[in-house]
Amino acid sequence: MARRVEQAVILAGGEGTRLRPLTSTRPKPLLPVLGVPCIEYVIRAMAAAGVKHIFLACGYRSEDVRNALGGGDRFGVELELACEREPMGTAGAVKLLEDRLDGTFVVGSGDTMMDAELGPLIDFHLRRGAEATIGLTEVERPEQFGIVGVSAEGRVERFKEKPRPE
Repeated sequence: MARRVEQAVILAGGEGTRLRPLTSTRPKPLLPVLGVPCIEYVIRAMAAAGVKHIFLACGYRSEDVRNALGGGDRFGVELELACEREPMGTAGAVKLLEDRLDGTFVVGSGDTMMDAELGPLIDFHLRRGAEATIGLTEVERPEQFGIVGVSAEGRVERFKEKPRPE
């Protein structure tokens, strides 16, 4: 299937307070993993899936993000900062861009590592004609993250954020 998703939003506005002092001098998405800022892995995955224009929803130390990543030429994409005046959370950051986003788009977190290709997930989304699609993975200790309950058809039925062990 031809991929028709060319826009994305990367959430990169949090202060990363739980990682201080590492985030006292740089935003969490710029913390290095194997010598490369974490956010670069997300940008490269999006570029490999055909995304051409990525909005970086920034807040904390947004100039550091701009200086580290530039305009996106080295990734083969256009990067554009969308700065929040005050933290708006995940949905708020996307809402900030609602007039700039056309049709289907991808949302990712600038501080998340993943080893999956986005292309097949985008294809799945387009085939299903869904309003939204979320990529999930199983982890050994979900109480550190959260649990998503899905139906046999793969539809999300519930979320439980950081549940207590039973």
